[in-house]
Formats: sequence, C-alpha cells, structure tokens
Amino acid sequence: MFSWALGNLAAISYSDMALDIDKVHDDADYRASIVSGLAREFGTAPDFSDIKKFDRYYDFESFDVDTVCNQVISTIRSSLADGSLDMAIQTLGKQPPLVSAAKAVDLLVLKIQHAQASMASSTRRHHMSAAEWKTLTEKNRKVWFNPGVRWIAQRIYPVAAPAVRAARRAGIQV
Repeated sequence: MFSWALGNLAAISYSDMALDIDKVHDDADYRASIVSGLAREFGTAPDFSDIKKFDRYYDFESFDVDTVCNQVISTIRSSLADGSLDMAIQTLGKQPPLVSAAKAVDLLVLKIQHAQASMASSTRRHHMSAAEWKTLTEKNRKVWFNPGVRWIAQRIYPVAAPAVRAARRAGIQV
C-alpha cells in the first residue's frame, strides 16, 4: 500500500489536474465541473456515463485495513516533515513539481480517510478469511515468485537479452 501511496503522490505532484473517479461517480456537481473544464480545454465534453463502482470493501482476517492505512498516513506525514518525501518527489522529474508535496499529501490523506469512512459505513463488505486470501494469492501468483525463474531473470537475462536483440537486428531468427 505504501508504494501505491508514493505513486499517487508523484502523480499528484507532477500533474496539472487530479481526477477523482470515485467523486465523478458520486458527486454530480464535481462531475459537471470536470466535464465543463475538460470541454473548455479540449473542445469536447467527455462522457462519464459508463463509470461504475465495484465492490471493494473487504475485511481481512489476517490484517486490519484501518491500521495499515493509518501507518501509511503516519509514514507519509513523517517523511514530509523531515523533507525526505519532497526530495524523493523532486527526483522523479526534470522540472519542479506543479503541486507541492504538502498539498499532494493533504489530497492523498483525504482520499484515504474518505475511503476508510466509506468502508466503515458500507453494509456491502466482504469478509476474506486467511484461507481464501491464500487461495486467491496462489491463483494469481506471478511467475517471478518462482525462485528459479527469478534467478534466471537476474543472472541470465541481462546477458542473453542484448545478444538476442543484436541477433534479431542482424536478421538471425532467434
């Protein structure tokens, strides 16, 4: 979740507009302001009529979502306070960010807190047991979790890939 948060902070910092898809779905005034703003900018109005919300509120037997969210918020705020977050964000682009790290943190924290409040008030929560979670993760496990494949990728691929590309450029079937 923390890498998700950092990715969102970087996106917020370097973009000239943040579009909250959940808010476009839920708030007609926000949707209208976004549609009119984009229509002015691009000359045509986007159609958000196909936006759907999916069931996304899950209680996990193996961990507490609120605790994880609060730890992420605490870590982000700590790294903002000590200046490390701002320095990290500035390394991501050649130009200075359009939105300050502090403002990006405020937006992201509000989004996380809104999601927590929505989950707490939702009657449509799904409970996931540790066994169900294990089954789901095993079903969707990526090939990189295999130690043998990872070893090949780390040691053989960096040498083999350039050779294969060179052979292909030379017209050799590989």
